Amino acid sequence: MAQARQKVRSKIRKNDMVMVVKGRDRGKTGKVLRVRPEDGRVRVERLNGGRVRVTVALDDAKSAAIAGDWNDWSPAPMSRTKAGRWTTVIQVVPGVHRFSILVDGTRWIVPSVAPQASDGFGGQAALLVIPDA
Repeated sequence: MAQARQKVRSKIRKNDMVMVVKGRDRGKTGKVLRVRPEDGRVRVERLNGGRVRVTVALDDAKSAAIAGDWNDWSPAPMSRTKAGRWTTVIQVVPGVHRFSILVDGTRWIVPSVAPQASDGFGGQAALLVIPDA
């Protein structure tokens, strides 16, 4: 079922009717007013010493934090760049790591363009792939 939901999510267009599936507005329906294809784009840059810079495009976000299996899912604040993206440097070992982004302290998102896998709780998590040096 989660896979079908992801396929639908990637094809949403302006004026489509959608139903909210999470949060306080769960079950409500409405029309899509705007689609932001830039939202959720993730850039990963390997730095020295096992550090990685993660940058995410999130239009209209007032704050952002990243959480994943490398930090026991504890949201780590991200900083807004001059270009309007959100970025942070994390310490992570090579391998495949699950992560999500907390937007405005209330809404968890899985970047739509990142590879995804089950989060183990019936939802999805993005995958951060860090190859060996």
